Amino acid sequence: MAVLARELLAKESVQDTLDAISAAAVDLVEGCDAAGILAVRKGRAVTLSSFGDMVETSDRLQGELGEGPCYDLARRESGERTYRITDMTRPQPHWPAYAEAARELGIGSMTGILLYTDKEDFGALNLYARRPGTFTEDIETAG
Repeated sequence: MAVLARELLAKESVQDTLDAISAAAVDLVEGCDAAGILAVRKGRAVTLSSFGDMVETSDRLQGELGEGPCYDLARRESGERTYRITDMTRPQPHWPAYAEAARELGIGSMTGILLYTDKEDFGALNLYARRPGTFTEDIETAG
């Protein structure tokens, strides 16, 4: 993590930093198949960074549907700073339309961590796995 922190500080742009965070999540979190950073700007879901084939489609769907765990976390709808869905193959009462679309994308489990500074919320780092049960409580602590 110390090496990663030094590498992030050395990036020349915000975009390079965001892309490095998404890539590092896939490299460092066991079982993570894709990761991205979602922000909500003026009510619209915006993908700030993605690493993996399902991220942008997932973000777009959440924005179009107006529901989803990443979308809610990024706009602070729930007041939470993290979320973890261990089995996306089961119905999700909070996000029924998104959950069905996520299953079709091949998402088995998800987790997200709110990114924020002292002054503002920035967005959410979202991790995706094809397999259910990938993310445990440890990921919330690490986040």
